[in-house]
Amino acid sequence: MQQGERVQVSSDGRSLIANVALRERMLPGSGFLIEGIAEQGAGILDGAEVVTVAAAPEPEEAPEPAYLTEKREAVAWRS
Repeated sequence: MQQGERVQVSSDGRSLIANVALRERMLPGSGFLIEGIAEQGAGILDGAEVVTVAAAPEPEEAPEPAYLTEKREAVAWRS
């Protein structure tokens, strides 16, 4: 793992995406999650004794917006 790398941390069918932050004083093979967001909070892994860490899947690109029409019309602005 490299500093800043996106990883997927999983246990018992639950997973979250995190960024690697290497610390000198951590024991090899150990880690901790210090923060998260509501949708991806570290609390979803509460009680897990063993977790797996793997490279995170590439984020999906947002689809292009679907426009209902391609017709363009001039707009008059009033002040």
